[in-house]
Amino acid sequence: MNETNKVENGGENVQQVLHDILAIRRSINSFEKNKSTQISETSFHANKYLQMTTLLLGALMIAIEVFGHNLITSSLIAQSSDRFWRLYGVVAIGLVLALCVTILYFVVRKAAQSAQDDMQTYIKRNFTYLNNLSQGSDLLVKFMLISAFIWGQKPEWIAPFLFLCTGDYLFQGRFFTLKLRVSQVLAVLSLVFAVGSFALGRPEVLWPLVWFFAVNVVSLRHLLRLKRIED
Repeated sequence: MNETNKVENGGENVQQVLHDILAIRRSINSFEKNKSTQISETSFHANKYLQMTTLLLGALMIAIEVFGHNLITSSLIAQSSDRFWRLYGVVAIGLVLALCVTILYFVVRKAAQSAQDDMQTYIKRNFTYLNNLSQGSDLLVKFMLISAFIWGQKPEWIAPFLFLCTGDYLFQGRFFTLKLRVSQVLAVLSLVFAVGSFALGRPEVLWPLVWFFAVNVVSLRHLLRLKRIED
């Protein structure tokens, strides 16, 4: 009889443990779900301003390429045969990149002032990747590679590389506000487009610009949707 009671008690204890584990798991899942859909007011505005700015910059570059009859692409190809123009192309891209970074930091600074916060604390809270040298070194490496393509008379490699840059940011989880699975799918598509662009030998930078613009739009829509859900 005692043995039977021990077995029954043991079975009840096991069931209770399993029940507790399931309850804990449900609590964790609920917490993770709530965490994934929550976004602070400050973080929301910070990311919204930053992504809207890059959206406008992307639209400007697309407009220059479209209405200028592939102006950016043709300039890169034409400069590849002359040493002076290759140097000019590298300097021009460096200046454009520096201007874009300056504009982004200006937007972040204005957002920090609107939130009545100092810029360093604001960046640390909302843009961790801007708080150290990793972002600067990342941009510097990308700039050096593009410069190498121009100087090495391989401007047709720039378009595939731009696809890779977008995929890199998606894999790293930087800048864009997307669900993990969506970010992974878009990153893989970026790699596919990069390989396709390289295999076809298409030098047009229009398509990687359009792709970055499209990903930016998806990211901004998801950010606004998260805010609506929270409200």
